[in-house]
Amino acid sequence: MVNGPVEITDLSSAEFWSHAAVHEAGHAVVGIGLGLTVRTIKIGLETLTTSELILGGVVFDAPANDHRILMELQPEEMGPTLMAGFTSELKMYGCYIGDSYAGDLNILRRGLHWTDALNSTQQGTVHDYVRIARKLVNQDKRAIVRVAKALIKVRELDGEGVMKLIEE
Repeated sequence: MVNGPVEITDLSSAEFWSHAAVHEAGHAVVGIGLGLTVRTIKIGLETLTTSELILGGVVFDAPANDHRILMELQPEEMGPTLMAGFTSELKMYGCYIGDSYAGDLNILRRGLHWTDALNSTQQGTVHDYVRIARKLVNQDKRAIVRVAKALIKVRELDGEGVMKLIEE
């Protein structure tokens, strides 16, 4: 096992989509466990800008449909939720897609207005969020697997569909 980041190019297509599904399922299941409401979850390639490609995403209920506002208002819920993606991959596969983790960390940093290099307090906060995410991923592993398997089949689920899978 690698036990750390891997490059997308190191994964087969099936491994890649499995990682993407587990990553997004981790966000959704942990977010719901922390009281957030999922609107949709999906995997698939999307271009945000000419240089930014995303592999999937979870849309949570957020004020003005803006996750940055949600991050500002509920950092103790959103922080671990963001760290749950790579943590889920690490739990299931012993490695995670490094670019996905970097993207989630950037979302966290933007939401908390951390524009400079992380200071020791900020690093400690990120470590706390990762610790919480690991605990919740360990508790909800079966639900994450159910959501991920469904995502691989259908590529997109609404919040109600995610809830049904979690409650199975």
